[in-house]
Amino acid sequence: MIDIDPLDLVDAERFATPTVKMPEMIVLVDPPRHVPMRRVISARFTPKAVRERHDEVGHITAGILDEAVTGDNVGECDFVEKIAAPSHSR
Repeated sequence: MIDIDPLDLVDAERFATPTVKMPEMIVLVDPPRHVPMRRVISARFTPKAVRERHDEVGHITAGILDEAVTGDNVGECDFVEKIAAPSHSR
């Protein structure tokens, strides 16, 4: 068992300010609050929905990878900064 607080893995300062609390993320929420959140997004992840977006996701991913391997950092990059964060935000 790994003893890690999931909130240690989240860049909470990006989301939280003194007047705005960090949004709940589905991966950090337990039932029963998790269930309605899952219902809202589950339709986007059915096999049919994923197949329908295959080309779009491939195009977005290719663009992100192209951007990551150009410029000053050819051959290496910060994965979270160059790949994971842009993938999540598109």
